[in-house]
Amino acid sequence: MACAKHFAAYGAAEAGLDYNAVDMSERRLREIYLPPFKAAADAGAGSFMTAYMDLNGVPATANSWLLQTVLREEWQFDGMVVSDFLSVSDLITHGLAANLSEAGRYALNAGVDVEMASTSYGQFGAALLAAGQVSIETINERVSNVLRAKFRLGLFNRPFPFADEQWENQTLLKAEFRQAAREMAAQSFVLLKNDRRTLPINLAKIRALTLIGSLADDTMPDLWKGDSKAEDTVTILQGIRDKLSAVRSPSAPLVFRYEKGCEPGCPSDRDFPAALDAARTADFVILVVGELANASGEAASLTDLNLSGRQLDLVKAVADLGVPYAVVLRNGRPLTIEWLAENAPAILVTWHPGTMGGAAVADVLFGDVNPSGKLPITFPRNVGQIPLYYAHKNPPKPAPPFTSHYLDSVKTPLYPFGFGLSYTTFSIEELRLSASRIRVGESVTVSVEVRNIGQREGQEVVQLYIHDLVARITQPIRQLKAFQKISLTAGEVRRIEFVLGSEELAYLDPEFRMTVEPGAFDVYVGNSSDATLTVRLFVHPPASSHSHG
Repeated sequence: MACAKHFAAYGAAEAGLDYNAVDMSERRLREIYLPPFKAAADAGAGSFMTAYMDLNGVPATANSWLLQTVLREEWQFDGMVVSDFLSVSDLITHGLAANLSEAGRYALNAGVDVEMASTSYGQFGAALLAAGQVSIETINERVSNVLRAKFRLGLFNRPFPFADEQWENQTLLKAEFRQAAREMAAQSFVLLKNDRRTLPINLAKIRALTLIGSLADDTMPDLWKGDSKAEDTVTILQGIRDKLSAVRSPSAPLVFRYEKGCEPGCPSDRDFPAALDAARTADFVILVVGELANASGEAASLTDLNLSGRQLDLVKAVADLGVPYAVVLRNGRPLTIEWLAENAPAILVTWHPGTMGGAAVADVLFGDVNPSGKLPITFPRNVGQIPLYYAHKNPPKPAPPFTSHYLDSVKTPLYPFGFGLSYTTFSIEELRLSASRIRVGESVTVSVEVRNIGQREGQEVVQLYIHDLVARITQPIRQLKAFQKISLTAGEVRRIEFVLGSEELAYLDPEFRMTVEPGAFDVYVGNSSDATLTVRLFVHPPASSHSHG
């Protein structure tokens, strides 16, 4: 059973600090933070998990507007709602409840069906019912939601469907599953920079290869790893060794060396000399830097997004040798890597790629897989720009020098949302509308010609954005409305189509209704949120109506 979490606005904590309070307008909630949860509910998610934090003065686990008005009444969700770990008893920490009995009362009445870890329901549920603080109708509803979920899962016919050791041993780490993990990891990687076709590494042209970085030999699983084991993880070091063993020719031997460069976190340069000695004798160097898995995720907030410790010093020391090199980033968040963006020949973002991540990294570095990932989040130049996102509003422009700018930095991102390179090159041209003018309620087809103008097959993610120029509620300068991932052989050209209709052109009006208003829309198509290919669409009132201006 899929669980959508953490409901809702958990990622908007003050100061970027986990579990901190969230205070935001209902409009921003409904425009930005609730739609992904609505999509999860519409797709059939069977449960929702409440968030820890305080939302506009009421903790999410006791927030009846969130759990009842929005989730149950507006969205007609009939699945199960479960609290996060101890989030019911944490209502005491919030200062909402004086004791565990009150915490249980708040959660039950707000709409939490299952209490995780704390025990207020079991300890005080009967007494709350007897005292009239929780109604029998509320109890029946909570129980019904749980029973409905169990029936849908078939648990009354087979109570322990996955408690089968033989099935577990036959299923976990099956070859086809490991291969799928390998392919998915490779497709998630994002090539940020590739000057002079530094990547992929051409083994036919090198005789000595050096790998540097303690993260290259890191087996630490991600924080929420489930039952995965460190010993099952293919590290980047192992992935490269396996790749070299498979392709190495006795007639053309290759010397491969690995040096950690420094300990995890890179607290000192004590091990730099050995790494630099290995780099100095190499024809190509792979530098793996970034952050450990436990530096990302829950309860792992940071105030500094630079490479930790002396990692950047290590990269600079290798760069000073003049040996060709590429940087592989291991990261769970955008990092501030302006020096790398300006100086490193190639940068490959690999996130925390899971059990088969090392094999996937080798596949991409040596060209067996052409990277096609796009950034799902904006990379800032420095932390002072955060929050930084593409779908921002247009700031006013009184008169120079009174403009929206920083005195010490440009305001553009280092890498925009949707950005990602390939080992080939694509052109996106000939943007057309099936009609330049439509009426409210009608749709229009947007088409564009995509051509692979490079030397090898590749995949491109073609993205469509719109800007509603004038509306009763001001609109972002760009909003992603559609995308397609297509594969093209070298020289191949294809015209692809998108459809823009009421769902894509609507916005949340002053009365919180999804509305399409007559007016002009700029349509952009490209391979990132910085797309420049544009055409204007005009939407007119319905035939029997008049514009409201």
